[in-house]
Amino acid sequence: MWTLRERLLPSQPRPSIYGGYDVPAKPSLPATRQPVHWSPRINPSVTVLTELPDHLLGTGMAPHAVPAEPPDHAAPPHLLLSGIGPGASIAALIPFDDDLPGRIEALNRLWHAHLGRRVPPDTRITRQQRGRLRLMLQACDGRSRGASYRDIAEALFGIERVAADPWKTSPLRDRVIGLVEGGTGLIAGGYLRLFRHRRRA
Repeated sequence: MWTLRERLLPSQPRPSIYGGYDVPAKPSLPATRQPVHWSPRINPSVTVLTELPDHLLGTGMAPHAVPAEPPDHAAPPHLLLSGIGPGASIAALIPFDDDLPGRIEALNRLWHAHLGRRVPPDTRITRQQRGRLRLMLQACDGRSRGASYRDIAEALFGIERVAADPWKTSPLRDRVIGLVEGGTGLIAGGYLRLFRHRRRA
């Protein structure tokens, strides 16, 4: 359980030799397994928890204490505001903004995890979208290492499939170019849009 005061706002940040600042990390975990903590402003699925106001206590409801953190950070991401005492009853703080539906969905996932129930799926990204995102990053990785579009297509879809059509007019060529362009946009900051549900215009 990470609190705002202890983890997101270290009292004495220390510059690293690379010009940045130390970030929270668990020494027992390798870098590839370190949890990444995002601000609720950037990632609406981070539920903000605060102490339940006094006027809501004793109303016949059954308030819950701070949820315990499951192993390997299995629970949906949540942030405890500083000043919450051990065993205190908590409430969720949900901004009334454009991301309200997504925040409520995230709160529902946290609620299920807290009760030990099956956590509903995160609907921001579909399974098909996850597959395309993986292809985008693989295509960008190949391109950054000097691979041609054809080389990338052969690595992603197989040599025989690429050879089935003339390369200059092949649908796979257009697809690979689109993957590289899409992945480049993600790397340039477009990945932040993945945190939010798509909104209808």
